[in-house]
Amino acid sequence: MKLHLTFFALLAAMLIHEFAVAQIKQVSSEDILQAALKLEKAAEAADAFNDDAVRYCQCSKAKTAAHDLQKVISDNLAQPKSPIHKSILASSIWRVADVADVMEFGVGLDLTSCTHYFNSDYRAQKTAMLGLGAYSDLSAAKVGLQKLALQQTMWQEQQQRIQEQ
Repeated sequence: MKLHLTFFALLAAMLIHEFAVAQIKQVSSEDILQAALKLEKAAEAADAFNDDAVRYCQCSKAKTAAHDLQKVISDNLAQPKSPIHKSILASSIWRVADVADVMEFGVGLDLTSCTHYFNSDYRAQKTAMLGLGAYSDLSAAKVGLQKLALQQTMWQEQQQRIQEQ
């Protein structure tokens, strides 16, 4: 957990440095939706891992699943009755990232449970190995979305400062 916070702080510092020199650009809706699609795919792999972890590692069923993430993405990023927003609010992106955080935590717990059975059960070993990939993919997709959310937050704050002048 501490490593994730350090990584996120480093990512934030890099983004702040990158955008301090130049004007911050708005994140395109297409980039946000593309990152959300990667996150959905990673969440589906995390669901598959959870199913196996329940079966072979004595884990409980995940409380937050890919369909929950898809609903949050649909509610916050893509409006089915209207065309894609010209600008997606940073707060909407952060809501999606928060759900991904919960999923990532659940995958981490499942991995921990699988390690208890790692030496005694081949199926638990195989499940844990698949889980590592699912965790890695979910983490990378989540961080990619968080990077866009941070950039959009900074852009919105910049626009607010410009309007106040």
